[in-house]
Amino acid sequence: MGKLRQCTDFDLYTEFWETSEQSSPFNSPWFIRSVAENPQIYFYENESKILAALYFESKNGKLIIPKFSVYHSLLFSRELSDGIETARIVTKQRLIANILELLINEFDYSELSLHPNLQDMRSFTWSNFNSNKPMKFNVEPKYTAVKKIEIDSNLNLDTTSWSSGR
Repeated sequence: MGKLRQCTDFDLYTEFWETSEQSSPFNSPWFIRSVAENPQIYFYENESKILAALYFESKNGKLIIPKFSVYHSLLFSRELSDGIETARIVTKQRLIANILELLINEFDYSELSLHPNLQDMRSFTWSNFNSNKPMKFNVEPKYTAVKKIEIDSNLNLDTTSWSSGR
């Protein structure tokens, strides 16, 4: 199993974001800088390779879902998009299970917001397969809306008309 490492180099995250299939405006570097008070970015690494990036916020020392964000949590390395489709799916599912296990053990956190191209939920049950304590996972579809993204004259994102709910 790999490990989670906090990313303090925003340029490295930017490079990773630019190549990931799960990139969206809601986990983009400029968006994070505009809306996040205390962004927390982690890389999942295995054998010195960055395989995934995760974006959260921190409040009172706890990880939380960032406000105004959908599909924020998990970006896979572009190299995981190559090869046979079945192998890619299995690899991503095992990575999600490993990442969930690390998030639960290190941060007591198990909530992920997945990009629409990650539809298979098996890894959520795999992540607690060897655990003695029963765990329950809720799969809750979130709703999206079209929002006009505007930058004001001070180069700040105008979020005054946005709702932080679904």
